[in-house]
Amino acid sequence: MSGERFDQTLTTHLMKVVNSTADDWDQHIDEILLGYRVNVQESTKHSPFELLYGVKAKLPIDLEKEDVDVTDDSCTIQDTRVKDLLEAIPQLQDTAKENIAPAQSVQKLRYDLRHAAPTYQVGDSVLKYNRQRETRVGDKLQPRFAGPYEIVEVLGRRVYRLKDGDKELK
Repeated sequence: MSGERFDQTLTTHLMKVVNSTADDWDQHIDEILLGYRVNVQESTKHSPFELLYGVKAKLPIDLEKEDVDVTDDSCTIQDTRVKDLLEAIPQLQDTAKENIAPAQSVQKLRYDLRHAAPTYQVGDSVLKYNRQRETRVGDKLQPRFAGPYEIVEVLGRRVYRLKDGDKELK
């Protein structure tokens, strides 16, 4: 089982481990964080662990497959490894920054589509929000909106003149 597949399985498994009353979720935080930290993130194309330490995480399943050969040259191996990491980490972080830019633009586009201010035109039917309800004590059961009303005139940005049948509202 590959590391990425293992991570997804681990995270999915933990979501199912929480009991039916969902009061033991705090006992699974460490495992869920492990799954998050070793999974490749879509925006950076790297895992948080890899960006921090410069290497892919070795999970217990990976260690079972690997034979460790310890030699007398362990000091030179460590020195070489440190030098490699000092070069690799900035490169990984630079590629992550490059990958984040397009992801952020896509996220901004999606946000702007969902949060664009609505624009209305003359003749549209709208509901009017009851702002008095926010400041009054009680009235919790009063309707939040009144209407529908018809827009008679656009006075400015988000300012409209409304009418209810033949009667024009203030």
